[in-house]
Amino acid sequence: MLADIGVPEADRKPIAERLQGLLKKKKLAAGETIDLLMQTMPEQPDAPRVLSLSVRPQPEHEYIISRQDDGTYDAEEKIYKVSPRIVRVEGERNGSLEQSGMGAGAPSAAMIEFVRALSYDVDFQRELKAGQKFTVLLEQLVTSDGRVTHPGRLLAGELRLLKRT
Repeated sequence: MLADIGVPEADRKPIAERLQGLLKKKKLAAGETIDLLMQTMPEQPDAPRVLSLSVRPQPEHEYIISRQDDGTYDAEEKIYKVSPRIVRVEGERNGSLEQSGMGAGAPSAAMIEFVRALSYDVDFQRELKAGQKFTVLLEQLVTSDGRVTHPGRLLAGELRLLKRT
């Protein structure tokens, strides 16, 4: 990848070695996101310099390669704590209950579970009308730097119908 964007071999090799040392594997997974901070030098416009490269193959692990002032590269692993967070999503039915929930910010899987749980007690054909309000409580998993690693599993839900909740 670095060769494709014109990074010189003298920089590619130490970056790759440092990254392999951290990852303990030779290849990154296809589709892996890599963040690069690059600098183009006026005297070498076709040979960009990598200032930093970071990859986060798991939500709780980030691997960072940084260029030092002397031109060498330093490697660092950051470890993030993953904690649960309770999220309340409120919405109003407009279309299907699942689509309405997704529009309000709830994940599809949680809304499907919500609808499935209600299906024994609610006649969706007769009782469910446009504009009725619902609330779902979700448990999300979030890293210490605020990245959501799991969009949320359903903990509880409430659907307000015309004559009952």
